[in-house]
Amino acid sequence: MKTKSDISIEIFGRETGFSYQPQGIIDVFKSCSVTWNAYSYNTFHLISPLDSPYLTYLISDNILEIKGCYFYIDSVVYEQKQSPFLVIRGKSLYGKATKRIVYSTYSTSSNKPEKIMFDLINKNLIASTSDRQIKYLTIATPSDLGSKSLSYQNSYGVVEEEVTSLAESNQICIRETPISLENPVSQIEFFKGRDLSGEGGVELSISEEGIYTESYTRDVSDMANVAYVFGEGEGNARKMVIAINQSTGKPDGLDVNEIYVDARDLQQKYTDESGKEITLTDAEYKEKLLQRGYQKLDEHPEIIQLSGEVNTDNLNFAYGKDYEVGDTIKQTSERFGISKSSVLTSMTETWDETGYHLDPTFDKDRVSVIQKIKGK
Repeated sequence: MKTKSDISIEIFGRETGFSYQPQGIIDVFKSCSVTWNAYSYNTFHLISPLDSPYLTYLISDNILEIKGCYFYIDSVVYEQKQSPFLVIRGKSLYGKATKRIVYSTYSTSSNKPEKIMFDLINKNLIASTSDRQIKYLTIATPSDLGSKSLSYQNSYGVVEEEVTSLAESNQICIRETPISLENPVSQIEFFKGRDLSGEGGVELSISEEGIYTESYTRDVSDMANVAYVFGEGEGNARKMVIAINQSTGKPDGLDVNEIYVDARDLQQKYTDESGKEITLTDAEYKEKLLQRGYQKLDEHPEIIQLSGEVNTDNLNFAYGKDYEVGDTIKQTSERFGISKSSVLTSMTETWDETGYHLDPTFDKDRVSVIQKIKGK
């Protein structure tokens, strides 16, 4: 069992409401993994011995500080037949967005995705009614990230799911930064990752000793490029549009991969948050249906991935120094004869008795970004 960690984990006990008190430092555990995500909340997985002096504090909604990020505990499991250890899991504070819905109707005919993301979080987690507020979260007003304005409408969707979909579609990263060290409070910020895939940039490959192991996936089992989007109405009277993946043109024959999108929550006539009655033109309503279709198609790409365990002794590129989650970097596989640039969407850091490990996950890129290595 790990007797002394390379990281320290501070634990905060909940007193009442959103008031917490520091209880000490956890530096003895079997293993600790943290997954940092570009487009959503972060997660942790801690395996602790039962004789931990902090055992009574390892309970739901108490908070851990790990590597400058606050996490709340939402799962504690002990199964004596399987393991003599306690397994604790949880999410970073923004994970509470999984517990809030888009109350009433949020609609815009033309707005930047980062502004829509800001509104969804702010109105439903932070500046909401007092009983719905997540008071250990704040959010920074986003700067212009260069995204294109879009049409968007949603009623009663899960806030985190809606924000993640917008973030992934527009490559807008989400970061949580502690703004109080005494009582856990984090600020949510949006940013754009850097493109480090060009000449002289960051490249990971076995031949360059950037990774220990190599994995390759090319999968079209869940791919879709045509969406039939059905809006309000009943039966044959439902309003329908067809969205086609914009990067592929109009597919034909075996290239047609369809999905059904139920968008009846998008209404042409609705009451906004201020109580005002809004009626969209046919063109405005069609644009909202199309936007929903494109959003769903983005969730069903052809998966083309290269990955592998990162060499933590690599002298060329160090995670956290030369590149981080949200950045675009280059991956090369001599074995499969391809080189691709893609966003590092998540990185799992693990500390255990065998050492320190880095396991990356990259964006599910489309065929257009793949380049054949010469001679292959």
